[in-house]
Amino acid sequence: MNFESFCINDEAFFLKLDSFCINVESFFLKLDTICINLDTLPINLEALTPLSVVKIELGLGVV
Repeated sequence: MNFESFCINDEAFFLKLDSFCINVESFFLKLDTICINLDTLPINLEALTPLSVVKIELGLGVV
């Protein structure tokens, strides 16, 4: 009987391991989206032309 309950616990342990693996995979997915965001960041910086910088400075000057 104790051995059977041990086997049941063993299955639950593997289920926890599986969910841990899923969490790790979702963590890597989040890391991938962070990398994608970093890749698009230079594009946003390039889109920030001197004209828009002047507008930002003027806006700050008004405030």
